[in-house]
Amino acid sequence: MSLNCQTNKYCCSRCGAGGYSIGLYAKVKCIDTKKSYKELLERECFSPNKSPIEISPINLLADIKLRDAIYREFLGMLKLESNHKKYLKNMGFLESSIETDLYRSVPKNYIKRRLVSYSLSRKFNLARNTWFFSRGRF
Repeated sequence: MSLNCQTNKYCCSRCGAGGYSIGLYAKVKCIDTKKSYKELLERECFSPNKSPIEISPINLLADIKLRDAIYREFLGMLKLESNHKKYLKNMGFLESSIETDLYRSVPKNYIKRRLVSYSLSRKFNLARNTWFFSRGRF
């Protein structure tokens, strides 16, 4: 999980969840965001008087062409594991649609996932607010 104290945002690289600190606190404590905000104010961890907070939209998306380029590069670094292919076939997917739709498996190994991340970050600027990879594929 990455936490950005300057923008007051978080993003989980494992499940794709993201948002602001209030939402994260609410999820951890299993409470709604309104109660989360009040609790944080009481603790003075998150006080509007401490520092001005600029609320900006979450998940600002990069240009569609850039997202497409990054996503294609990402898919090109992955392969479809045989057990996932078998699973798709058992669900009724045709071999041709599995290939056409570019199904891939995300490596289970943390180091392999980090290497893919590193390779992408060397080629593209991923530091911006462009969290656009979803949990859609294996």
